[in-house]
Order: sequence, then C-alpha cells, then structure tokens
Amino acid sequence: MVGGTRVRGESRGERLCEARWWRRVVVGGAVGGVSFPTPLLALQLHNDPEGLYVHQLAHLFFALSMVILIYRFRKMGLLREPGWRRIAWAAAFFTIWNLDAYVGHWIESREDCEILQEGSQWGGTVVLRCASPVMNLLYYVVKLDHLWCVPAALFLYFGLASILAEHHHVRDES
Repeated sequence: MVGGTRVRGESRGERLCEARWWRRVVVGGAVGGVSFPTPLLALQLHNDPEGLYVHQLAHLFFALSMVILIYRFRKMGLLREPGWRRIAWAAAFFTIWNLDAYVGHWIESREDCEILQEGSQWGGTVVLRCASPVMNLLYYVVKLDHLWCVPAALFLYFGLASILAEHHHVRDES
C-alpha cells in the first residue's frame, strides 16, 4: 500500500498478514482471558417476554440458514465431495437441534407448565409439571437436544478436516 492506494497485485489478505496484527489480538485475548476469568454458565436466562422472543427468532433464523446452506450446496454440486457432504449433514443436524430447542423453549414458556428445580444448581433435578402429560413427555424428549447438537459439531469438524486434508493434498501435488 503506497499513500493509501493499493499496489498492483497486493491483496487485502496479504496486507493483513504482513501487519501481523491478528497475532497480537489473539495473544492479548488469550492472556486477558487467563488473567481475568469470568464464569461461563451454560444456562441462558431471558427477561420476559422480549428476550425469549428474540431467542426464539434466533433459533428459527439459524434453522432457516442451515436449510438454505444445504440447498446452496446441492445447487452448486458440492455434495459430491465428502467434506462438503459432511458439512451438509452438520447443517441438517443443526436444523433439527434448533427446531428441538425452539419447541423446548415454547413448552417452558407455556402458562399451564411450571418448572421446578429440586436440589442444588449443580446436582439437582428439573421437574416440569404441565396440565397435559403429553407436554411433560414432549418436554423431556426435547431436552435431549445434545443428541442433535453433538453429531452436528462432529460432522462439522470432520467435514472441515476433510476439506483441509484435500487442500493440502492438492497443494502438495502441484
């Protein structure tokens, strides 16, 4: 970059890598995170009702985004390659996970359902009491959302690893 104009053949990525500013950010963030830790809790609380509405819309938006991603992969013919196919499976599992979480939050917010926590925060049990026994059963089924989320994360990891390995293989051949 000369005087604010880009030199011919120089890309933005090359300028960023030359500056190496990203290393300072990563190292600074890691040092700061280790030096000043804060508790990270797996439970997300919402203020009623706006927080829940936004959270529910986020679940639907994420699910729709994953469906669009799968559609785009199909249209581009990427599903023939194993790495992209695994990522499409990850997107499918993330879609199911988001719809599952949406239903779980919907049940929790129903007027005829009451959630009781028995025992301590770390070793207790959560009991849902709804007017309908079907809602009770559905709630406990959708609370097994890790059965969708963990495979999604694994498919994503193995898909990315496959694409990276293929990239290294192609680069080594040339």
